[in-house]
Amino acid sequence: MATGAVRSRIAFWYDFASPYAYVAAERIMRLPSDQRQRFLWRPFLLGPVFAHHAPDGGGRQQMNPAARANKWRDLERLCLYYGIGWGVQGVRLYPPRRMHAARMMLATRAAGRQPELALRTFRAAFAEDRDIADEAVLADIGGNDADTLVATSRSQPVKDALIRNGPAAIGAGIFGAPSFVTGGELFFGQDRLDQALAWSA
Repeated sequence: MATGAVRSRIAFWYDFASPYAYVAAERIMRLPSDQRQRFLWRPFLLGPVFAHHAPDGGGRQQMNPAARANKWRDLERLCLYYGIGWGVQGVRLYPPRRMHAARMMLATRAAGRQPELALRTFRAAFAEDRDIADEAVLADIGGNDADTLVATSRSQPVKDALIRNGPAAIGAGIFGAPSFVTGGELFFGQDRLDQALAWSA
């Protein structure tokens, strides 16, 4: 019974710098309620993870020009396929400065609004081309709870929680975003969402 309980949950590791995590977030939020509620949303920053796996890379993922061009075209196709919003003028602020946004997700976790606010943050970054480092943008995303969330996100416990998520992600074997972890298995990429769901069942 305990094993089944563990396997029924899926940790969704995401970074607002990842447009593929944006696609994954949109897909998760469109799932039936019973499946959607099995996800544990875990914000983290890719920089420390990249630095751990490739110490000489300066905390950034290296990509050649051809791969980079294909990535953006692939994302345009994916968003068209799933009916997901994508910036018509492209994404100018990439990678977005997202530390404060990630902290706000941890601040709102106890209130149970993290999935909703995370998706709004992803949309602001990739569909609306807004600066998610701007506190006015974060306040708009936070809605009625914005003042409390932004203030809590500045607290030391929340800052420490985001820092701890880096080693926790590395300990789970994560090397990129989005990643899904369930039943001790790691599934990398938005295209592995269905497999993670099937495995967790």
